Amino acid sequence: MSCAKQPACSAQVLAPNKMTATLPLSLYHYTKKGFADDFVKRGIISFGNAASYDEDHLTIAQRDREYLRAAVLAGDKVKLRAGKNYASSIEIKNLMSLKFEVRLPPYFLKCMTTATDDRFYSEFKADTCVAIRKPHEFLLRLSAALDQGQLLGDWRIIADLANYKKDDEIPPQEEEKQFFIKRMKFRWQNEFRIVLWPRAKYTPESKGAREQLLIGPLTDICEIK
Repeated sequence: MSCAKQPACSAQVLAPNKMTATLPLSLYHYTKKGFADDFVKRGIISFGNAASYDEDHLTIAQRDREYLRAAVLAGDKVKLRAGKNYASSIEIKNLMSLKFEVRLPPYFLKCMTTATDDRFYSEFKADTCVAIRKPHEFLLRLSAALDQGQLLGDWRIIADLANYKKDDEIPPQEEEKQFFIKRMKFRWQNEFRIVLWPRAKYTPESKGAREQLLIGPLTDICEIK
């Protein structure tokens, strides 16, 4: 087994779709060979409904409640008051713990990694690794395809490194940052995620719904390892 350290990242990049991303030198996509061929030779990029990432058939490394951000805070670390307003409120004593949850709006997700690791083959049921040698160009092409109107409605692509948090850390207030929060137990994955986000009110057709962008052959910037 080999595990490379996460490479240094470049400065932020601004794409035509107002997408910002902190980019590594290369990205790696572990998948099945058939999907890898479609990815590289045709440029078919498929995004999964974030709500489907808690399915029982997924491996432990894949399964997470991507539609929810939560934190469990120890009772001695917080103060909670009850009442119609702060002036008349009463502090609740003897708290054991407090669970904080934020439910995210519907969004679609494409996950990659910044480091090669043989564990991805078994943990993600993969037999092939696609190496993206020019992440900047890849994201620009994705953004351009979206700007061409391939999807109905108002969509945005945002991409960044996953931000790994401990279970007792409160998620950020900014909605865009919440898309990139992952629990610390997944830290070994060195994830880079691309989020396809409907800006208007939107309900996926089903939990297993997918959205797809066609960006054309990627043989000039990708290789199948």
